[in-house]
Amino acid sequence: MREDANPPSLVANLLGTSGVWARILVLKALLNNNSLMVRHRLTPLTEEALATLAASIKAARIRRRWTIRDLAERVGVSAPTILKIERGDPGVAIGTVFEAARLVGVPLFDPDDAAMLRYGALKRAELALLPSAARPPGPVDDDF
Repeated sequence: MREDANPPSLVANLLGTSGVWARILVLKALLNNNSLMVRHRLTPLTEEALATLAASIKAARIRRRWTIRDLAERVGVSAPTILKIERGDPGVAIGTVFEAARLVGVPLFDPDDAAMLRYGALKRAELALLPSAARPPGPVDDDF
C-alpha cells in the first residue's frame, strides 16, 4: 500500500464488494494485514539510521555467504521477515533486527562487546537514580 493512500477510503472501497462472503473475507484480511495500519512519519535521520542498519545487515550476510533462508533459520523467523529487515522496514520488532545484526556480526552501539556491556550497566545505574516516569513540570511557586 502506498504511504499516501488513505486507509479509510480503501476500506470503504473494499467493503463495497458485493456478497456477504466476499465482505467477510475482506474484513478477515483487513484484521490480519498490518500493512493497512497507519504509521507515523519517521524523521529523515531515523529513516537513514534504518537504511544504514539494513544495508549493514545485508552486506554482512552476503559476506558470510549466507542466504536469506540461512539467516532466517538462525534468527528463528521467516525469510520474508529477513527481507523486511534488509529493506529497513520499521515494522519489524527491534529485538528481531538486533538478533539478525548480532548473528551476522554487525556491531550494536560499540564494536567491543565488553564496552557495550559496561555502557548498558552505566545506563541501568542511571535509570535507577532517575524517577520511574517523566512528569510535566507544574506551575512554579516563586512567591516568597
